[in-house]
Amino acid sequence: MVSTTYIAITIPLVVQELVFAFWLMFKGLNPEYANQLIVMILGAFGMATMWEAVFADVGVAFLAILNAVRIQGMRFY
Repeated sequence: MVSTTYIAITIPLVVQELVFAFWLMFKGLNPEYANQLIVMILGAFGMATMWEAVFADVGVAFLAILNAVRIQGMRFY
């Protein structure tokens, strides 16, 4: 049987880890999405080529993967 003190201690720790992980995720991805938005706007007006859009998509995906790996490597305790 799980004691209530164990549950009372672990729930705030889990919430703290989630808040920190979301903060890291948004902090790391905002510049990449800004770059993607700029390329999409340029593409809508015909100023960006297909290759620029592909490089922007691949760049966002690559940096999102690197950000996820960075978060996984952190210790939260």
